[in-house]
Amino acid sequence: MVATAGISSSGDADRSSRRQAALRYLAGGARDVFWIVDTATQQLLHIGAGFERIWGRGAGDLRAAQEIWRDAILPEDRATRDRALLPLIQGRSATYDCIYRIVRPDGGVRWIRDRGWPVLDDAGRVIEAVGVAEDVTERQLQLQRAQLLAHLTDTLRVLNDPGEVLVATSEALGRFYGVARAGFAQMLPDGQHVYVAHDWSDRLPSIEGLHDLAADSAFAAAVSSGRPVLVDDVATSPFATVGPQSRGSEVRSAASVPLMRDGRAAVVVFLHGDQPRMWLRDCGNLIEEVAERAWAVAERARAAQALRVSEGRYRALVLASSSIIWLADASGRLSGGQAEWADFTGMSPAGLEGFGWLSAVHPEDRVALPGLWQNCLLTKMDFVVEYRVRRRDGAWRWFRSRGVPVLGADGRVTEWVGMLSDIHERREAEARAEAAAQQLVVAIDNGLILPWWVDLVAREVRWHPARNDEFGLPADLAALPLEVWLKTVHRDDLVRVRGLLQDALSEHRERFDIAFRLFVPDRPVRDVICYGAITRNEKGRVVGIAGILQNRSDAGRARAVADPGQSPDGGG
Repeated sequence: MVATAGISSSGDADRSSRRQAALRYLAGGARDVFWIVDTATQQLLHIGAGFERIWGRGAGDLRAAQEIWRDAILPEDRATRDRALLPLIQGRSATYDCIYRIVRPDGGVRWIRDRGWPVLDDAGRVIEAVGVAEDVTERQLQLQRAQLLAHLTDTLRVLNDPGEVLVATSEALGRFYGVARAGFAQMLPDGQHVYVAHDWSDRLPSIEGLHDLAADSAFAAAVSSGRPVLVDDVATSPFATVGPQSRGSEVRSAASVPLMRDGRAAVVVFLHGDQPRMWLRDCGNLIEEVAERAWAVAERARAAQALRVSEGRYRALVLASSSIIWLADASGRLSGGQAEWADFTGMSPAGLEGFGWLSAVHPEDRVALPGLWQNCLLTKMDFVVEYRVRRRDGAWRWFRSRGVPVLGADGRVTEWVGMLSDIHERREAEARAEAAAQQLVVAIDNGLILPWWVDLVAREVRWHPARNDEFGLPADLAALPLEVWLKTVHRDDLVRVRGLLQDALSEHRERFDIAFRLFVPDRPVRDVICYGAITRNEKGRVVGIAGILQNRSDAGRARAVADPGQSPDGGG
């Protein structure tokens, strides 16, 4: 009969029928292991057929099965199982429910859920314990995986720094597996060195830094091929290193799991224990899954960090260059605060939005802008134009505006981003240069100046022949060897001119400014002044002089130079 406290029976003659009743009570098929223990002798009376399938070895006789059963339990779980079972056998508990791990002969580790109940006689004494051992490995691993990943997700959700992401993941793995140190080691391209940038440590010191794996080619080859290296006891390991700084240190067990990228090991996740342990054969899969997730989060955090740094540099550059950033929506209307625009022009942000910014553009430049802008909106071409903008104090300054479209995944413009760069000094310099060029043209046309070049390499003097007559030179003459040209210099000025040329060749001066007289037979003597500058090649060597000759005869000023420190007699 079945009692509320367990399974009850009377008489030794009924022992067989009681067992059958118990087995029927625990019926569940051959996938589980049914067992009966005599509480008086604590000997196994029955073991089910599922024992060989789960434990991976034949039961033989009952005594051997009982020894195999207990010896297969992991040492760290054995005491827990014994403490849970003893009250049932001693009749002090009506139930027994315990989860522990066993090791199969092939090294595989299985999770077992073992439950039992007492069998009572008519007097209420416990005479036997009956139970069922169930293989719950898949269920247990899924539960642990879910718990670890849920914890990791909650932890990483609030982290933005890639280093913090890797340290937090290392700690989660380390505490989950009960090890003393865990971390990520980046594999260098040579496959013989790893760099540990971040790790978590509990009972072992940190090993951040560079590590050499060249001493253990077998370990390096294993992780390079993508194979996890699980070492239960470093003292008996065939590997010389089993990871960074694990041989010859306090490390007693280790797990190293590579993460592959483009066919090579990019990262090695390592777990170091300070005691020997038995790693589950498939724990590498869970470590790899956790590490892959964390590495992906770290990569995103690293990219976001790089973007923040880049944006910070860009903002600093904009401030340093006095540029103005502007944003426009897909229709071309300015949007957002436009703080730099408002600060420069003195207009309100609301007044700048839409096309209100055009009121700050010079009226002469404003006319063409709407058409140019509309064309860029239609063609998605960059908007590049120069115009004047009224500063808040009323002054006009030239700016170069450049805007580019930002495209979405579908190729459509989502917004426009642009920059106004202050080019006022450049435009003024260009205007001055243009005015000077016009004056030069007038001076050449009126015969007041003559452009000339002294080629110190070819030792030749060349000039523009258009106004030769003004300088007493033959009309068709445009070049002379240097020594021949020097013969046209008045003999009283020749020493000074030669000295200045020698200084130029010796790189003792950068300017060639001197007044002297030109003497051509059968022509009047011309008082001229030369303004010139030394020219150099790409190696920095002096190769010539470029300048102008100015006829000063008509002005009556015989030896005037532009440099106040230069004597009219030359020589410097």
